[in-house]
Parts: sequence; C-alpha cells; structure tokens
Amino acid sequence: MRVVVSMEHSKHFTRKERPPAPAMKKRTLIISLCLLIWGTAVCMGQSKCSSIADGEISGQTYTNKDLGLTYTFPALLTSNPSTSLPRGKNGRVLLLLWKTPPDFEKPNVTILTDDPSVYSDRTTFGYLHRIENTAKRYNPPAKIMASGREYDFSGIKFYRVDYQFPEPTLTFNTAITGQVGNCEITFQFVARTQREIETFVQSINMVRFSKP
Repeated sequence: MRVVVSMEHSKHFTRKERPPAPAMKKRTLIISLCLLIWGTAVCMGQSKCSSIADGEISGQTYTNKDLGLTYTFPALLTSNPSTSLPRGKNGRVLLLLWKTPPDFEKPNVTILTDDPSVYSDRTTFGYLHRIENTAKRYNPPAKIMASGREYDFSGIKFYRVDYQFPEPTLTFNTAITGQVGNCEITFQFVARTQREIETFVQSINMVRFSKP
C-alpha cells in the first residue's frame, strides 16, 4: 500500500483556529508531525533546507551526505519504500521509520529539516519553544514533561523536549533538535509506552555528523 504524506496543513494553529479532532489525527498520519515541527512555514517552493537529498539506508544505518549525517536506528524499526516524503518551501521530511508490525499510523521515528531563518527567533532554543507551543495548541493539548536537555553530536549542540498527548490514546513524544549547515534538523520519536520511547531515544547516541 502506498502512503502519501501531505504538507498542505504544515502551519500551526492560531487561537482562532480549531485543531483536528482525534479521529482526524489518526487519519492524517504524518501531517500532525509536520504540523508540530514546521510551525507557521508556508509550504510553497523550495529553499536550501528543503532541497537536501533523501539520503540512503544500508541495513540499520541511514546516511545523508548533504548533512554529513549518519544515524544507526534500532533493529525493530524499518522504513517503507512506498512512502512519499513531503517537501515544502522551507523544509522536508528525510526519514520515516515504523515498528514491524506497526502498532499505530504515526511513524516511531521521523527526521525533518527546516529553515530557522524564516522565524523571528532563529536559535535552536527558539525552535525548541516553537515545538512546545505547537504541541500545547492541540485539542486536547500536550503536556510538556521536560525541556532543555543538551546533547553534543560531533561538536553540534542539540536540545530535547519530552511531551505527552493524553487522548484519545496516551502517546509519548520526544523531539531533539539542532542546527547543521544553517538548517534546523529535528529527530521526532513517538511511542505507546515510556519504556519504548526511551528505547527509541537511546538510538540518538548513534548519531554522527561530519562536514557536508
């Protein structure tokens, strides 16, 4: 089955807008993830951060030469070659990974890019707060569990936020974001249990960057 992921709705909600109902969240698959990461970006055209190549998977390792990125992911996760990866004006999805078999529609691991220069606060901390604020605009809103933990990947600082969506089914979420080559790179993890989310997040220790 071919899965097509749309970026038409990749803006966050203003106070006057109503977030999608829980049933709609299930049907929109990756759209909610794009919503969460890309904030107010309008999805038209391309920029440097949108034109980054797909990258390649060999065994359990994803590499992206444009970013100088190497990521070895857990053995229980696989990619779906028939999935279309959305690309917008300022960013794109680079990688989607699911459990085998998947236990829900959303991917367990997503890697995304975005152009931080389009936002008033161009820092990684500003982007981290954008993720938090967008998560809290959902109905029901996400609960922020922790924020600001620092990671160092090959000398590049990344920062983490953990949050939970309580309804309609409890999901555990973690985003780890940082800037590489003037692009914001975000690793998004989603799981059913606290133990499972930590298993996925531990794979972040297998991230390496070299000069693109």
